[in-house]
Amino acid sequence: QDGGEEIVGEDDADPAEQAPTGELNHQLRRSGDEHHADQHQDAELKLFLMRVEWDLADFSRDLAEFAAASRLEPGNPDIALNLVLAHEACGDPHAALRLLQTAVPAHPGHARLHGTAGRLLWQQRRPAEARPLFERALQLKADDAGHWTNYGLTLHDLGEADAAIAAFQRAIALQPQEPGHWCNLGITLKAVGRIGDAIDAYRQALGQRPDHANSWSNLGMALEAAGRADEAVAAYARAEEFNPALDRAASNRLFALNYLPEQHPEAAPARIAAAHRQWAAQHVAR
Repeated sequence: QDGGEEIVGEDDADPAEQAPTGELNHQLRRSGDEHHADQHQDAELKLFLMRVEWDLADFSRDLAEFAAASRLEPGNPDIALNLVLAHEACGDPHAALRLLQTAVPAHPGHARLHGTAGRLLWQQRRPAEARPLFERALQLKADDAGHWTNYGLTLHDLGEADAAIAAFQRAIALQPQEPGHWCNLGITLKAVGRIGDAIDAYRQALGQRPDHANSWSNLGMALEAAGRADEAVAAYARAEEFNPALDRAASNRLFALNYLPEQHPEAAPARIAAAHRQWAAQHVAR
């Protein structure tokens, strides 16, 4: 963590998640990636694949349906990927990784299986294991911005800042409208002391999506590191506005209040004390 003890917590990264698996199922019905549903002679399987949908209201049902589909056609990598993502959606990333240990070597040409395995390993703080999976995913599909940004996060955690910055820039070149890529770039720029460039990156993210709470929170941290406490307080407040559950932004805002110029309306001791009481009422009990 840079910026000294003045900054509470860490920057909020934005890993690229996989697309909803319902999209994969529609592809299976129309043309598929590596398997065409219409090529199967098993009418029961075709009907089953047609009705399997990603139901945001009931992940446990989806898990059961994808597991059944996998038993009907165990060699289909798209069904395997859907089953992995259903396990993750049900809160069991360990089960998802166990499936990937079999699915990834069985399908060495499937970029999304490799990328999903890398992301899950990164989220479990295992960047050294995630790295070769992202590198393979990018060999297979170099135009996937999500793989590039997740690879960048992995390189950041491995201490390879220059390579991480280059990876985020590749993601941005492919998908400039995605705020998470800019946000992640800002994290690494700030980590290497390029505070002004980090501020610019966060503002680029917010230009794409003004309600991106992580970018507001990270912008606040960069502004605070630059000695601009009044702007930092305002940025943290916007982060809280768009995501009231983002405790880090709330606690950082309270800390930044102590560094406001005396003439700032929020700098009065009574106002600061009231802000602390409000934060305690909202967050400590929770």
